[in-house]
Amino acid sequence: MHELLFHRQKALEDGDLRGYAAQLGLDVAAFDRDRASTAVADRIRRDAGSGLASGQVLGTPTLFIDGVVHRGGYDPPALLAALVAESLATITALSLIAFGAEFASAWLSLVAALETADRDSTRRR
Repeated sequence: MHELLFHRQKALEDGDLRGYAAQLGLDVAAFDRDRASTAVADRIRRDAGSGLASGQVLGTPTLFIDGVVHRGGYDPPALLAALVAESLATITALSLIAFGAEFASAWLSLVAALETADRDSTRRR
């Protein structure tokens, strides 16, 4: 649905939305009920308020990965790289807390070696 909405931003009237739901094989009656529900409206208000309160949301789409705003591309390779980078940062921080600076230093050395190996293998392709 998000791709249809994104590519048809000038056609977002009720009839348009119902047509997209039907095109995707959704239960149109359930779609209408859900769109009109207070629970959905409350969720939208909560999400919009949270984005504004963060000071990080400058427009749509805005994506957060583990609480950090993602300013890169939205293609699968870029998103995967961002997820891996954020995971490595989290693991590094947790290892420092749990096991001390020596372990964290060894972890960072391993990560650097893996990044170098990845760059080298990419160049060879």
